[in-house]
Amino acid sequence: MNTTQKTILIVEDEPSIAETEKAFLEGCGDYFVLVAYCCEDTFHLVKSNSIDLILMDIDLKDNLDGTELAELILKEHNLPILFLSSHSNSVIKDKAKKVSGYGFIPKSVDQQTLDTSIELALNLFAEKKDVRNFPVD
Repeated sequence: MNTTQKTILIVEDEPSIAETEKAFLEGCGDYFVLVAYCCEDTFHLVKSNSIDLILMDIDLKDNLDGTELAELILKEHNLPILFLSSHSNSVIKDKAKKVSGYGFIPKSVDQQTLDTSIELALNLFAEKKDVRNFPVD
């Protein structure tokens, strides 16, 4: 892994979608990508790796959906999470809004927009951390 690369965890229960996203992101050259196909794998990877950002599918075929999984992760880890979904109905959007995420991206988005959304989320997260660490007189 290149030291300037950011580590992204893709949480996606559809292997073909996960592998497509992984190949694209690794092709950008800026990212080292890990994939979790279930909640258990996600918890393990978050605890055992230095993750810079999570791309979280909302509609997981597991005991938790992506928003519930994100809430549990955020209780223990300060990470930016971008939600992905092939559904864009109001129920899905409302679920995503309740979690401290860094955006909602439809799975049908083009690669340029996905890459830009990731960059913006990483930048926003870095700025947010800088503000918290800024000394106050």
